[in-house]
This record gives sequence, structure tokens and C-alpha cells, in this order.
Amino acid sequence: MSRLGIALKKLRADWIPARFVLRTGRFYRSTMGTIELDGPADQRREMFQQVARCWQHLGEQEPYWSVLTAPQFKMSHIGSTGDEFYRSGQACLSTINAFFARSGQAIADIQSVLEFGCGVGRETTALASRFRRVVGVDISAAHLALARQAVSRHHQSNVGFVQLASIEAVAALPQCDLLYSVIALQHNPPPVMLEVLSQLFDRLRPGGYALFQLPTFWKGYSFSWREQLARTDSLAMEKHVLPQAAVYTAMRRYGLDLLEVHEDRAVGDPDIISNTFFARKSVCGG
Repeated sequence: MSRLGIALKKLRADWIPARFVLRTGRFYRSTMGTIELDGPADQRREMFQQVARCWQHLGEQEPYWSVLTAPQFKMSHIGSTGDEFYRSGQACLSTINAFFARSGQAIADIQSVLEFGCGVGRETTALASRFRRVVGVDISAAHLALARQAVSRHHQSNVGFVQLASIEAVAALPQCDLLYSVIALQHNPPPVMLEVLSQLFDRLRPGGYALFQLPTFWKGYSFSWREQLARTDSLAMEKHVLPQAAVYTAMRRYGLDLLEVHEDRAVGDPDIISNTFFARKSVCGG
């Protein structure tokens, strides 16, 4: 191999993640299976409880690994890798800054942040270092206990936490200037994901912003209410998809204008397309 070839190989190794390479336009002509979004509210509540049972279990067994599924964040290693785990959360600030800057939006106007799916507080402490008030929301009491400890270690008094006990409880969350959610919504079945996201949009103040990530396409994926409800004893972490069309419909319903959407690498599976959305609520409200 020539010197140029060796140099190019090294460059690719340095800059392209080893797990996979995103190929522009993949699935451009692909379709997904049927994704059932509409159904009875009581069945949607049962799906929510499935998620709650799963994440309480994960929070009791492997809370850090459940957030970042790398072996070094298993409980058997977290004593030596905990600092690395929490340092990784600082990247959320550069992400937020970049989205605001590219769209010409005034990040200085953000006083309050609602972080949905805060987990053990990996990004919560970073958000609290930048914004006046942060509320971390999670479904798992076990995760929230560790999040409170993380905030305490950082001596941050501008953070509050809410355990989400039901879908209906989303409507009672405090209003905010910025809704932020990454690698959280994707663990809910599509009907739950859509309902939760819709209610979160409603908690945005007029003129507020939403920056959130979720998968929108998965090769071969389909969703059935009946099949999901039959999973009565599963405590395994699940991953789901919400089509872009459903996201945009919810945005319109609650008066949000899309500012940017980017494909991201949050999921780490070449058969899945994950997107990060940045939107602003009309100053006239939804």
C-alpha cells in the first residue's frame, strides 16, 4: 500500500466510528411495516406501565449501563469509570449551542429547561451549570435517586426532579423555555412516544424551544398493539420508532415550527435512522 493509501486509511480510522458508517440516502426507496398509533387510552396506559417496570428493574440492576450501553459502565466497573460517564454529559451543551447558533436563535433567552428521560443525571448536571432552572423527569425512581446524588455532588441547587407515574402526569409538568430529550423517547412504544411527546410540546411556553432525538425509521420494523400488550413479563430494554410524519403532525397541532432536523448517531445501528429535531413554539401559543 502506498504512503497516501496508508494515510487515508489512518484518517478514516480516526474519524469514522468503528461500529458502522452512515451511508447518505440509504433506505431512500424503502418502506416500513405498519405502525399502529391509535388505540384505547387504557391500553396505552398499560404500555406505559410496561416501560416503567422495565426501567425500574434496569435502575436497580444496571443504572449507568442502561443509559450508555458500554461494558465499562456496568456496575462492576463504575467505581473507576463514573467520572468518565458523567463527563460525557458535558457534550450536550455544545450540541444545544450549535443548534441555536445555526438557526440564529437567542440561547440567552432560555431560563428553564425540562429534561425528559434524565436517567441518572448524566446530562442534568451539565444543563444545570448553564441554565437558571432545570427539571429532570424520569420514569424510574432508582435512576432518579442516583441523579439526585449526582446533583448533590456538584452542589447544584437549581435542579428539581419529577418521577413520571403515568402518561397523564406529563400534563402536570412545569412549563419550560427548552424541552430537551436524548436517547429516552426511543424506549417507549410508538403510541406512548407520540402521546408523551405531544404533552411535552404542550408544556413549552410560547416562544419556547424543543430539542429532542428519536428514531424515525427501522428496516423491517412494525408495531402492533396486540403484540406489545402480550409482552407481560418482559423486563428487557426495548427500542422503538416514531415516523417523521407523526412527529410533524404533533408539531403542527401544538404550534411548533421546525427549525432543523439532523440525522444523528444516537442509536448506533445501521438499520435505524435516528433524527434530532429542533423546533420553536409560536409566540402566540399552540
